[in-house]
Amino acid sequence: GVRVGVVVAPIIPLDGWERELEELFQALAELSPEVIYGEVLHVRGRNMEMLREVGVRVAVSKEVDAAVGQTFEKLLREYGLRGEYWYEYDPAENR
Repeated sequence: GVRVGVVVAPIIPLDGWERELEELFQALAELSPEVIYGEVLHVRGRNMEMLREVGVRVAVSKEVDAAVGQTFEKLLREYGLRGEYWYEYDPAENR
């Protein structure tokens, strides 16, 4: 009887992120949360600097954000889950 929501963040777009995100959605589908939200790693603040400090190199651009968002939304539909992807960049700019 517990209402459950999930925030998938940050999604760090390293090699294999699509497969890992799908595996996560498979598990979430079994949990059946009320809602799932997700967002890519934010480029603002110290996020990128902190990753570099531990040796992780990643690029987050409008195109990457759009790809992650589209994949997230596709997985929501495929697994019949409710939720929303919070775009870092305005998705209308990618059209």
